[in-house]
Amino acid sequence: MTAAPAGGRGLALAGVVLGGLALFGVLLLGIAFAAFVGLGGPGGSGYGPTQGTVAPSAGRSLDGPVLAAELERQVSDEGGDPDGITCPATAEVAQDVTTVCHGQVDGDEWAFVVFFEDATGRYTLLEV
Repeated sequence: MTAAPAGGRGLALAGVVLGGLALFGVLLLGIAFAAFVGLGGPGGSGYGPTQGTVAPSAGRSLDGPVLAAELERQVSDEGGDPDGITCPATAEVAQDVTTVCHGQVDGDEWAFVVFFEDATGRYTLLEV
């Protein structure tokens, strides 16, 4: 009988260690990518849909400047710096009525899509 060659496990041990380091590196890259995408990386707005309420004027209409002021408040509450937001007058505030406003946030041009939920002025705002 012959004895097993000495030192035959070194290559196997090195393979296991290098494989573990590679797996750890991929895990760190995945976490970094998820954080980058979650924080709105390049091209992402960082803002998501928000909800609020703005009371319609007499009847069920809404003046453009009133809605613009509400959107500026909403953007400011989210940490943005709104400037020059303008909205058209909304003839009727009711379920499924949509209004699009325009302006700047932090120096960039934005569109604000306002989806009215009901006649009381509840809305969902999407900033694009």
